[in-house]
Amino acid sequence: MELYKLSCPRCGQHIEYTKDYCGKHVQCPSCSGNVTFPALPPGTAKQSLRLERDRPKVKQPFRFDPAQMLQSLVAFISTFKHWQIVAMCLLPFVVIAVGLAAASFVRNQDSRPKSNDATVTATQAAESQRIGALNQADVIVQDRVKSVWKSKNALDAAMRKRAALHQMYDGKQMSQGMRNAVDAQYKVVEEEVEAAQSNFNGWRRAFDTAYETYKKYGGAIDYQSQLPR
Repeated sequence: MELYKLSCPRCGQHIEYTKDYCGKHVQCPSCSGNVTFPALPPGTAKQSLRLERDRPKVKQPFRFDPAQMLQSLVAFISTFKHWQIVAMCLLPFVVIAVGLAAASFVRNQDSRPKSNDATVTATQAAESQRIGALNQADVIVQDRVKSVWKSKNALDAAMRKRAALHQMYDGKQMSQGMRNAVDAQYKVVEEEVEAAQSNFNGWRRAFDTAYETYKKYGGAIDYQSQLPR
């Protein structure tokens, strides 16, 4: 019986076989890979058997062709045979959409002001505007009261500082150099008192202006009584 040889395509192991194994598959005794014997014994075919790997398919680049897409869409519509089923599936959604549209229309109609409804009069609009202005003026007056108190505290602190300085040095015998230094301190503290007094007077005037505006809009709270005496 004639023997033929074939190399394993995976590991190169030589395998002997007879004519009866032509065209059959066996496992390589070395690597257990799949080995397929030629359908014809070697030498009987004009061409030798060879294995080729599958070549990857080359993807064609996408091209936007409106005419071709329209043609494909028309062909699909003309050949589609289940439009009746699609219509039955879409019918409930159409009914719901119509119902929602009708409900929205009715709600908009009901929300429109009717001729018999009471309308906002010019007096009511003016009153609403007055209340808004009064609330704003009230906030400003309260802020001015706080500012007056803050400036008054600063003035009192400056006056206490001046009094303490005079109490410390008035009537005492001092050298000329010491007297010059004390006079310089007197000058600084006097300037602080004048600045604090000016700031206090300015905030009082700002309060008076804001309070007059507050009363003009109908304010009834006596904020003047909350000012420092």
